[in-house]
Amino acid sequence: MKTTKLLILIAVCAAALLIPGSFLFSQDYSLADAENEMREIAVALSNTFGPNLGGMSFIGEPVGYSFTPRFEVGIAGGAVLVPLEDIAAGTSLDLDIGDLDRLPIPAIAAHGKFSIRRIEIGGKIAGIPTLSFDEAGAEVSNIIIGGKVRYRLLNFKTFGLKGGASVGGFYEYMNGYVTLTQSESTPIDYDEDGTPDGYIENAAGFKTEWNSSTFGGEAQANVQLLIFNIFAGTRLSKSFGKAETVLSGTGNITDAGTGPVIEEGAVLFNVTEESKPEGIDTFLYGGVEVKILMLNVTGKIGYNLSNKNYTIDGGVRMQF
Repeated sequence: MKTTKLLILIAVCAAALLIPGSFLFSQDYSLADAENEMREIAVALSNTFGPNLGGMSFIGEPVGYSFTPRFEVGIAGGAVLVPLEDIAAGTSLDLDIGDLDRLPIPAIAAHGKFSIRRIEIGGKIAGIPTLSFDEAGAEVSNIIIGGKVRYRLLNFKTFGLKGGASVGGFYEYMNGYVTLTQSESTPIDYDEDGTPDGYIENAAGFKTEWNSSTFGGEAQANVQLLIFNIFAGTRLSKSFGKAETVLSGTGNITDAGTGPVIEEGAVLFNVTEESKPEGIDTFLYGGVEVKILMLNVTGKIGYNLSNKNYTIDGGVRMQF
């Protein structure tokens, strides 16, 4: 049950796997400590998504040509690999996430483009449809809608090679959430001797919701030899929005009678914390694709120099 729940949460990006398995307090433990601990968990959850909104909206368009010849339409899938090393910044949490140093946030997408002379216009819709996992008490949803305009700087064909370069601008809107209901018992080791001195019975649920608007520009070039096309580019973007976590529920604290006295009673959790993207996201990206007649199979990887998240995309499209 616990293993199944963990796998589901990773698959749907539910950051509840960050909740520590036990609380260790070196100071006096009271009912207020439990609420403060939940508030810091809410901060960590918001930190998982807020700084990475620009990368989350980037995925879903692994097109390798700097300029679409006439028209293309395709489907894709990908994920943002969010670094977890700084999610507890600003808190006193000591999170044990094992070997999971990055959280995958997946998406599927459909995209299309057409060109008129030296201007290319395109759009995409991506994300995760609303999915519910009753066994885990989890639900996740994410929608990304984007548009792009590019200008062809050059194209060439010589000595069996052909390719080109372009620049452009884009806008992406994203809205999503993840919810989880937690009901579990957590031991409290007041004197840190390895024996539980009390327990907190959590019956709390959280909802982390994010929304953002991302603007930016990019430059891309490609070179094709026979059926292989290699491409690379850079993207600068600014995201406006936030990720907000609301955590509410109850916690009942009991004394195990094995050591120091633990204050017993009930705690009502009702906390709200948010995190916003900062600065300019600078991406480098590149990939390779295989073109057989009108069919293109593409793989792309990107790296955000600003906050160290990776994006991975793969897809197929018909290009005319």
